[in-house]
Amino acid sequence: MRKFLSFTLALILLTVAITGCAGGKSHTAAPSGINNQNEAEANSTRNAPSESSADRTEAVESGSNSGEGSGETDGTDISVTPPGGWEHADSGGVHLVDYSNGTAHFWVEKNFIDASNTDLDEMAQAAKSGYEGSYVFRNIEFIGEAESITVDGKDARKLGFNYETSQASGGKKMKRVDVFLLLGEDFYTIVFEDTSDHFDKLAGDFEQILESISFN
Repeated sequence: MRKFLSFTLALILLTVAITGCAGGKSHTAAPSGINNQNEAEANSTRNAPSESSADRTEAVESGSNSGEGSGETDGTDISVTPPGGWEHADSGGVHLVDYSNGTAHFWVEKNFIDASNTDLDEMAQAAKSGYEGSYVFRNIEFIGEAESITVDGKDARKLGFNYETSQASGGKKMKRVDVFLLLGEDFYTIVFEDTSDHFDKLAGDFEQILESISFN
């Protein structure tokens, strides 16, 4: 139980840290260092020079630009071929893969959590609990329960929800889908996010990205 609660707390902090999203940045008080990281990420994502991503595959080595720990890597390469219209966004090393298309945003995050003694269902439930307790996701409404899917031939869990950003970020209505994967003892999150009134228009793009992504 203690390990589960610690894991949930870690996910709450990660939720704040990785949300450099289309909905803008939050200015609500948070544990020291979290807001600064969130603001820097949001600014780098939105203001970074872009290059066309059509018909191009990006490959990155997880951990190599994560800015975490000793810089050691598990050797996992992530490759993805986004549809036309998606442009590379530089998150400053926070995300392993990062693309945007208008207000839509897609990224891959390696979460530096000890996941050796848990499974995907526990992780999805812990994430759900953490999101409910986070100031980042106001008026959150989950779209059913976590769904079992396959990504690159690997077992995964998909969790969708609607929420509102803070008033400081415009109180925008957002829709987001997180896909959780466990590769060995490493925990990855694939995130798709857009405004609520536009998300479904790019549902085909999101599915194409999931079909093209590979972890090697």
